[in-house]
Amino acid sequence: MIKLVTKAERFIKKSIGSKKSSKSKSSPPKASDLSLIRKIVSEWRGCPVNSHFDNSDLACEFANLKNVTSVASRGPLTPDHVIRTKRIPLVIASDIKKSIDKYAVEYIKYFNKYSSNEMTMLDPAPRWAVLPGKGILTFGCNKKELTIVKDIVKHTIKTILKTELAFGGWKALNASKLFEIEYWELEQAKLKKAESNSLPHKGKVAIVTGSAAGIGFACAEALALDGATVIGLDLSPEITSQMEKINGEGIVINLTDEGKVKSTIEHIINSYGGIDIVVSNAGIFTAGAYIDEMNQSNWQKSMAVNLTSHQLFLKYSIPFLKNGISSSIVL
Repeated sequence: MIKLVTKAERFIKKSIGSKKSSKSKSSPPKASDLSLIRKIVSEWRGCPVNSHFDNSDLACEFANLKNVTSVASRGPLTPDHVIRTKRIPLVIASDIKKSIDKYAVEYIKYFNKYSSNEMTMLDPAPRWAVLPGKGILTFGCNKKELTIVKDIVKHTIKTILKTELAFGGWKALNASKLFEIEYWELEQAKLKKAESNSLPHKGKVAIVTGSAAGIGFACAEALALDGATVIGLDLSPEITSQMEKINGEGIVINLTDEGKVKSTIEHIINSYGGIDIVVSNAGIFTAGAYIDEMNQSNWQKSMAVNLTSHQLFLKYSIPFLKNGISSSIVL
């Protein structure tokens, strides 16, 4: 078996040779578009989702295929992937809402065509999407599911590219057979059980500033226990290890630096799709003094951290909270 696989790998490598499709990257999607996509997908799924935008060379090479809509819509790499990725991805055209709504309606038609009376339809939301010319989006109800879908999609598009370049095209199992796997009785039971154990903040994206210790960390921990994907921001390097304890992401940042705040929010949107909960907790206590004896630099530092940093953080968060799921701000 090993010899046969090795022989096949050599043949594939030789057949592909230097054949490559375009990896060029057009302008990335606007962060506001990514948060809108995540919002509408969440609505169709019936719960908040995390989403991740990938514009790696591999993702762009796939998204730049001239026939990407046709190629992407043929089916999964292996039939069992349908349980995680659904049969086909969403291909997003210029009208975002129309594209997602159309996908969901087509999924409902697919279910009605192949289902029997006793079946319960799964949600019609996509698990991954292609942004032609820009990259790939993946969706998951939490970080764990998102990671699984990302891994499957990475291997899927890599294999599809090879078949398109050197082996005459890509073909998957037909829709009726894939439906049988997607709606296999045991899988239905497993998925229903998972849904019944849903946590109150499952799929929500929460940012907690000043969360390396104390009240901030306690807030982050409580949100994580309730199912939220938590991103902790703090000037202390300890933030990364602290967030690892709750399966979150820690980012070292000076929250008084407007440029850093803006780029960090953009990173969060690219990585998770949106923002639902903001806990603006960062603060410092400078040495107390009478007004006439106060050190001016201490005053300015206190105002910058305890007041201005909160204004900056909300300035760049609020546009995405508008697309959030039951959004909330805690100050």
